[in-house]
Formats: sequence, C-alpha cells, structure tokens
Amino acid sequence: MQRIMSMAGGVVATLAFVIVPGLAQQLDTKDAQFIKEANQVGILEFRLGTIGLENAGTKEVRELALRMVEDHNTANIELQGLANAHGLPLSYQLDPQFEAVCENFGGLRNAEFDRQYLRHVLESHKKDLDAFKKAGKTVQDSQLRDWVNMMLPVIEEHRLQAADVQAVVEKK
Repeated sequence: MQRIMSMAGGVVATLAFVIVPGLAQQLDTKDAQFIKEANQVGILEFRLGTIGLENAGTKEVRELALRMVEDHNTANIELQGLANAHGLPLSYQLDPQFEAVCENFGGLRNAEFDRQYLRHVLESHKKDLDAFKKAGKTVQDSQLRDWVNMMLPVIEEHRLQAADVQAVVEKK
C-alpha cells in the first residue's frame, strides 16, 4: 500500500509540474518525433508485458514480463510528463502495426509465447538502445536528453535480463 501511495504521489507531483499553463515550450521537430516514437514503443512493451503475464509458459518469462510492465509504465508516465510540459499531445492508442504485434502475441501460449517474446524483447531493446544512444547525443531539449540518458541503463538491463531468461528457458 505504501508503494502504491508513493507511486501515486510521484504521479501527482509529475502532473502538477507539467500542467502549469503558459510554461509549454515548443520542441524541435526531431525531438517531438523521438518522443512520439518512444511513446509508441513504450506502450507496445507495456501491452506485450501484460500479455506475457497471462500467456507465458515459464516463471522466468512472467517475471520479465512483469518487469516490462512496471518499467515501461514508469517510463511512459515520465515521457507523458515531458510531452505535456512542451504542449505535445501523445496518443494512448497504438499505431496499427503495433496493434497487430499485440494481436499476434495474444494468440501465442506457453513455450511458443516464451520463444517469440524473448526474441522480440532482445531485438526491440537492441534497436531501442541504438536509438536512445543516438538521441542522447542529438536531441535539443535538455530535459528530454536527461530522460533519454536515464533510460539507457534500463534498456540495457532489459536486454540483458531477456538474454539471461532466454538461456534458462532454452535449457528447460
């Protein structure tokens, strides 16, 4: 209960920070595009994690899925705060290509889910790591750059955890 209240307090503080009228600063076009893409990927990873909580065949994959849900939820809230601070509206709906990925994973169960989910997490987080490293050097907004650099170790931890889980699952 204390953890939930602590999280709620952080969300309220974040929302209080970003909803101050008249303080929105316009973002560079490339920064805005990066935020929109990161938002879509974050929502996708959150949704796939929730599917994994139900469809995974092993405890290890469910634990990874739970971490994805928790970490991507936090990152999505933070990113939404950054977007709001700059007056950038973000969609909570997935683009059609990402919705199709969720539908595909929703039909998978047990070992097949585990295999494809782990492959997805490894591939997507490798791409994300590359994109975030580039963004850390190129984004113009200092708050966005700080957030990107804060997320880099988390993305790497996800990739490493997925690799470790894949090694364990392959032995079963």
